[in-house]
Amino acid sequence: MNPPSRVSWSAMTSGSYSVVFGGGGCRTFWGVGVLESLGLAPPQESAGVSAGAAMATIMASGRAQHALERFVWAVQHNRRNVYPLNAVLAQRRVFPHDRMYRQALYDALGAGGWDNVRRSGPIRVFMAFVKPGAPFRRSVLRALGGYRKRSRLRLMHGLEEPPAGLGTETVTVQNAASIEQVVELILASSATWPITPLPRRGGRTYIDGGAIDGLPVRALSPEARLGKVLLLRTDPLRAEERPGTANRLYLSPDRPLPVSIWDYAHHERVLATYERGRRDGARLRGLVGEFLAAPVVSPG
Repeated sequence: MNPPSRVSWSAMTSGSYSVVFGGGGCRTFWGVGVLESLGLAPPQESAGVSAGAAMATIMASGRAQHALERFVWAVQHNRRNVYPLNAVLAQRRVFPHDRMYRQALYDALGAGGWDNVRRSGPIRVFMAFVKPGAPFRRSVLRALGGYRKRSRLRLMHGLEEPPAGLGTETVTVQNAASIEQVVELILASSATWPITPLPRRGGRTYIDGGAIDGLPVRALSPEARLGKVLLLRTDPLRAEERPGTANRLYLSPDRPLPVSIWDYAHHERVLATYERGRRDGARLRGLVGEFLAAPVVSPG
């Protein structure tokens, strides 16, 4: 199939699809490359978890290229992912990730980026937390055990009900009162101790939402879930592993990405991941065009 022209492509997809960004740390730059290469009109709604929520917000800011360039510069000037001597000297943090992650979000949301986000379609952030009074260690280990089991079985989504002691919530970025609040919400969705702090709010301790659902379609509004949804997963999927759903298209790289989730010390790997996304977006354009052009299938 020949890909549609850019004009007809934008007209065809305008307001007619949503995007779900899976987690995956630095690997989520692959999804940015894919969407930039596809050149779609903005989605009616987006959802994400962990770094996927960051990328959904960065894409809506209209400053994705600026944020990428600034993050790559920061990674290029960061010598390592762990600074163990800092623990002995009680100087800066042992892990540089929280500081660098925050700055990447501020780079995207500054200079008009936050205004662009507020004008975009709703962005839903999926979050997970340990309930007040629940045994923290046991609850987190239970969540991690479920995550490892799903990964081993190659399951796309988590269980509808979280494990005992844990809860979930979905927040809408545009409801935040400030850029600072947006940053805190996304970092709470990404919280991975000891690399980043575990925020506490209202008696809840937040952990990485990907431990409950790494590809949170559930975070979309009910209306968006019934329409066309593109799902960006950063782990490779074989054809037989992709769920056969008429209104959902799962996109993934065809082989492992060159960067690891929390690799903030190898800028060339970050760039290679983004460039892989650009190439994969061009490769997937016909498939995405056919998917979006097909009528929405009503639930039986």
